[in-house]
Amino acid sequence: MFDYKFHTRYGFSYSDKLFEDIQLLVAMGMVDEDLRYFEKKGRWQQRYEYVLTNDGLLYAESIASAYQSELAIIKNYLAINKHSIPRDMLSVASKRYNRVPG
Repeated sequence: MFDYKFHTRYGFSYSDKLFEDIQLLVAMGMVDEDLRYFEKKGRWQQRYEYVLTNDGLLYAESIASAYQSELAIIKNYLAINKHSIPRDMLSVASKRYNRVPG
Protein backbone atom coordinates (compact mmCIF):
# COMPACT_ATOMS: atom_id res chain seq x y z
CA MET A 1 0.00 0.00 0.00
CA PHE A 2 2.85 2.38 0.75
CA ASP A 3 4.52 1.81 -2.66
CA TYR A 4 1.66 3.43 -4.61
CA LYS A 5 1.65 7.06 -5.74
CA PHE A 6 -1.52 8.94 -4.77
CA HIS A 7 -3.00 12.17 -6.13
CA THR A 8 -5.99 14.31 -5.11
CA ARG A 9 -7.39 15.32 -8.53
CA TYR A 10 -10.79 13.88 -7.54
CA GLY A 11 -10.92 15.63 -4.18
CA PHE A 12 -9.60 12.63 -2.21
CA SER A 13 -6.48 10.47 -2.19
CA TYR A 14 -6.52 8.16 -5.21
CA SER A 15 -4.02 5.85 -6.90
CA ASP A 16 -4.59 4.81 -10.51
CA LYS A 17 -2.13 1.92 -10.18
CA LEU A 18 -3.76 0.64 -6.98
CA PHE A 19 -7.17 0.68 -8.69
CA GLU A 20 -5.71 -1.22 -11.69
CA ASP A 21 -4.16 -3.82 -9.38
CA ILE A 22 -7.45 -4.29 -7.52
CA GLN A 23 -9.26 -4.72 -10.85
CA LEU A 24 -6.76 -7.46 -11.77
CA LEU A 25 -7.61 -9.28 -8.54
CA VAL A 26 -11.31 -8.91 -9.38
CA ALA A 27 -10.71 -10.32 -12.90
CA MET A 28 -8.75 -13.25 -11.44
CA GLY A 29 -11.60 -14.10 -9.06
CA MET A 30 -9.56 -13.35 -5.93
CA VAL A 31 -11.67 -10.34 -4.92
CA ASP A 32 -15.38 -9.51 -5.35
CA GLU A 33 -16.35 -5.93 -6.16
CA ASP A 34 -19.68 -4.52 -5.00
CA LEU A 35 -20.93 -1.06 -5.96
CA ARG A 36 -23.24 0.39 -3.30
CA TYR A 37 -25.59 3.32 -3.86
CA PHE A 38 -27.13 5.33 -1.03
CA GLU A 39 -28.71 8.71 -0.45
CA LYS A 40 -27.18 11.22 1.92
CA LYS A 41 -28.35 14.82 2.38
CA GLY A 42 -30.46 14.73 -0.80
CA ARG A 43 -27.67 13.41 -3.02
CA TRP A 44 -27.07 9.92 -4.35
CA GLN A 45 -23.62 8.62 -3.52
CA GLN A 46 -21.80 5.48 -4.53
CA ARG A 47 -19.12 3.46 -2.83
CA TYR A 48 -17.11 0.46 -3.99
CA GLU A 49 -16.66 -2.34 -1.51
CA TYR A 50 -14.21 -5.19 -1.97
CA VAL A 51 -14.08 -8.57 -0.23
CA LEU A 52 -11.88 -11.61 -0.68
CA THR A 53 -13.49 -14.56 -2.44
CA ASN A 54 -12.93 -18.08 -1.15
CA ASP A 55 -10.06 -18.49 -3.67
CA GLY A 56 -8.61 -15.16 -2.55
CA LEU A 57 -8.82 -16.18 1.09
CA LEU A 58 -7.12 -19.53 0.44
CA TYR A 59 -4.33 -17.81 -1.50
CA ALA A 60 -3.90 -15.13 1.17
CA GLU A 61 -3.69 -17.83 3.82
CA SER A 62 -1.00 -19.67 1.84
CA ILE A 63 1.29 -16.60 1.58
CA ALA A 64 0.50 -14.84 4.88
CA SER A 65 3.54 -16.09 6.77
CA ALA A 66 5.88 -14.38 4.28
CA TYR A 67 4.34 -10.95 4.96
CA GLN A 68 4.35 -10.66 8.76
CA SER A 69 6.59 -7.57 8.85
CA GLU A 70 4.38 -5.77 6.29
CA LEU A 71 1.30 -6.74 8.32
CA ALA A 72 2.80 -5.16 11.43
CA ILE A 73 3.55 -1.93 9.52
CA ILE A 74 0.01 -1.75 8.09
CA LYS A 75 -1.61 -2.52 11.47
CA ASN A 76 0.43 0.22 13.12
CA TYR A 77 -0.44 2.73 10.37
CA LEU A 78 -4.16 1.91 10.57
CA ALA A 79 -4.19 2.12 14.37
CA ILE A 80 -2.70 5.61 14.22
CA ASN A 81 -4.65 6.94 11.19
CA LYS A 82 -7.94 5.00 11.20
CA HIS A 83 -10.12 8.07 11.71
CA SER A 84 -8.37 10.24 9.12
CA ILE A 85 -8.37 7.86 6.14
CA PRO A 86 -10.71 9.32 3.48
CA ARG A 87 -13.22 7.16 1.64
CA ASP A 88 -13.75 7.25 -2.11
CA MET A 89 -17.13 8.93 -2.56
CA LEU A 90 -19.09 10.22 -5.53
CA SER A 91 -22.32 12.16 -5.09
CA VAL A 92 -25.17 12.94 -7.49
CA ALA A 93 -27.98 15.47 -7.06
CA SER A 94 -30.88 13.04 -6.42
CA LYS A 95 -33.62 15.65 -7.02
CA ARG A 96 -32.46 15.92 -10.63
CA TYR A 97 -33.08 12.19 -11.18
CA ASN A 98 -36.26 11.76 -9.11
CA ARG A 99 -38.49 14.01 -11.22
CA VAL A 100 -41.82 12.53 -12.27
CA PRO A 101 -42.35 13.10 -16.03
CA GLY A 102 -45.45 15.09 -16.66
